[in-house]
Order: sequence, then C-alpha cells, then structure tokens
Amino acid sequence: MIAFCIIIGDSIPHVVTAVVPKINEIPILWVLANRRAVIAIYTLGISYPLTLYRDIAKVCRFLCVGHQPILTPVAVGQSKRLRSG
Repeated sequence: MIAFCIIIGDSIPHVVTAVVPKINEIPILWVLANRRAVIAIYTLGISYPLTLYRDIAKVCRFLCVGHQPILTPVAVGQSKRLRSG
C-alpha cells in the first residue's frame, strides 16, 4: 500500500505541473505539485481510511477512488498526444 502511495506521489505532481505550468504560484494548489504533500494527502485521506474497514464489501465501494490517480496521468497523456497530432 505504501508503494502505491509513493507511485502516486511520483506521478501526480508531474502531471499537474504539465497541465498547469504555474501551479507553484497559486495559493493552496501548489500542494498538488509537491511530491511529499501528495504522498501525505493520499496516504492520510484515502489509503489509511481504507485500511480501517474490516469488511471487504465496504472497501470495494472505494476502489474507484483509488484508481482515479492512476487513470488521471493516462488520460492527460493521451489528450496531449491527440492534440499534438
């Protein structure tokens, strides 16, 4: 689970800065361009609460949330590729 959070932390900031190059200058949103902040937010906001559930059926509802950070870079990359022709 920690490895998944680190992979998300390594990929999301690069995607966000590619989409919004000046995100470091925007108040509060600069956090999305910081690797450590993304890892902490993802771990505390998504991964840790999922580990608290004892029933696997409840965890299944949140799997789409866990897949969102994986699908975002793929979608952004594909859209950039299609726009560049």
